[in-house]
Amino acid sequence: MEKGYKIIQVVGTIIGIILIPYLIGLGMNFQKSRAEKYPWSGSFFNRTYSEANQLTDSKRNKFKTVNECQTWAKEKAEWYDLKEGEWDYECGKNCEYKDQGITGGKRIETFECEEITQ
Repeated sequence: MEKGYKIIQVVGTIIGIILIPYLIGLGMNFQKSRAEKYPWSGSFFNRTYSEANQLTDSKRNKFKTVNECQTWAKEKAEWYDLKEGEWDYECGKNCEYKDQGITGGKRIETFECEEITQ
């Protein structure tokens, strides 16, 4: 009986050694293919807050085209009922986000993009 358990353990270990890297690779490929399919990200800034350039919302790798990103920003401005000059936005292509942690009670994120446009 003990020999059977050892065989099961060995087989389980071998399967784990093979399966875990495969699953990690599968997850990475999913993210890469999503980023290729939706290369545009958006950032929306509400200028009516006390801080002149406060990031109100962002969407990462959500848009297929820059036009979709621009439409999202305009819809955000309408939703917040903001007038021209009270809001701004950026659309970036192939952005890499970096979480800088929390400073002063706010999460700080930076991003570098291949291209940024409005």
